[in-house]
This record gives sequence, structure tokens and C-alpha cells, in this order.
Amino acid sequence: MRHAWADRLASVFVEWTGSTAEDESGYAEMERRVCSELYRLRWRECLIVGVARKMICHLHAPDAESVRVALRQARIEVDAVWAGTVHDVDELAAADVAVERRFPTQLPANVEKTLAWLQREWLKPSQLRLVRAIVPNSRDRVICLCAAPDPDNERYSRVAGAGVGYDWVRSVNLASSGAR
Repeated sequence: MRHAWADRLASVFVEWTGSTAEDESGYAEMERRVCSELYRLRWRECLIVGVARKMICHLHAPDAESVRVALRQARIEVDAVWAGTVHDVDELAAADVAVERRFPTQLPANVEKTLAWLQREWLKPSQLRLVRAIVPNSRDRVICLCAAPDPDNERYSRVAGAGVGYDWVRSVNLASSGAR
């Protein structure tokens, strides 16, 4: 059943590592305990990033504070909760690499120009194809989910990490998908 307020929800992201993130069923337990009519939270998907088992989960919620309150009441500790925007370029299933870059100043508000710059100056030299960009509302960093030519290839690993300005490059897997 679709609610009238569903169209007014923001994209909110939860990041964490540790025992909950290491357990692949952790996101399902978090979803069960946190998403409710009371806080108007809707689960979108959860990504497992790298071998450190960092998880980035995407929810639709009225705001980031609603997610923080629901997590606190469920006694789930996370590393960060923040609101942001999602910019899809291709099907999420095509993503096999996540790259992050932090910026000393805010990214420009014009999303189209920023995405074009990211692809031209930052991703294309490493042979990465942008699938999705996740930009926090603070616009001080960007997480790009990309399709790599061959992420398991040793040569590719050296190219991707060769000082192109990434803070990190890691494998990414979709843990769950679909709006609920």
C-alpha cells in the first residue's frame, strides 16, 4: 500500500562496519527492527563495500533524524547517518566497484555538471563507468558505484589506485534491493 507521504521522503544513508555489518543477515535484522509506520521509514537497499564489510544502507525517511531516533530505539549502533541524493546512470546491478572521494570544499550544486566532471576527469582515466553517484547533502564527498573493466585483474587494481584522487576503491555487492 502506497502512502500519500511516500513521495515526500528523503534519501537517508546509514554506514557502519563491525559485527553487524560482517553478518550478511545484519541488514535484514536492521530493516526488521528499524523500519516502521511510526517513523515512516522505507528500506531501499543495502550495499556491502570491500573486504572490511562496510555497509551502506539506503532508506527513504522524512529526514536523517528520524532514522537516528529509530536506530537508537532499536539499540543499533552505526558509524554515520546522513541525508543525500542518488543519481542513477545505469542499472545498479552493473556496479562492482565503489570509489569515494572527499573534497575540501563543497561540490557545485549543479548535479549534471558535477557528474560530467566526475566521469571525464576522475573515472574515465581509470576505465570506470559510472553507474550511480551518491552525494551527501553536505556535498563534501561523493561515493561512485561503478562498473570496472575487470575488477579482479591485478593490472586494473594498480591503475585504479594510482593516485587518481580516490580516497578508497573497493569491491561492492548489492545485499538487498527493491523498495519495500
